[in-house]
Amino acid sequence: MDKTAEQTCLFGTEYTDKDHPRITLRGALDGLHAQGILCAVVARDEGHAKLALQAEQIAQAALCVLAAEYSGKPVQIPAQLDLEKAHADSHAPKRVFGVDHFYVTSNMGLTMAHLNLLRTRIRDCERLAVSVFGRTRIDIVQALNRLSSFAYCLMCMLRAEQEAHACR
Repeated sequence: MDKTAEQTCLFGTEYTDKDHPRITLRGALDGLHAQGILCAVVARDEGHAKLALQAEQIAQAALCVLAAEYSGKPVQIPAQLDLEKAHADSHAPKRVFGVDHFYVTSNMGLTMAHLNLLRTRIRDCERLAVSVFGRTRIDIVQALNRLSSFAYCLMCMLRAEQEAHACR
């Protein structure tokens, strides 16, 4: 059967409509990758080289999740992203980063706004993965959950830096 304009590849030569839940998830993961790259560019332009590298690592991790979804293989996140540590650290920002949990405000700057947007985009993908897979691909759901923790930790690091500069 030939592919029509409203269809796309699900696997190999198997086609499905573009509104299939897995295709919707793939599109969200593609958007997450793009958001991570944009966040990295903004962070770099604002002089946050380390944050830029870490945001780009989130973008690359989104591609790892996308590859795992397509291939059916387990998610393989690069080892330099210690997602389990980030998950634990995100629950204790005062102890780990010296800042309380916080909500982003406009005076926290463009990099913080983009990190927050990246974090929420990850959460959107996580919820979508749950709706698509339920408990059958917990590796994808958990990877996204941990990536959002990692993004929140980046926000906490930036917030700690901002507070340290404000005290000078």
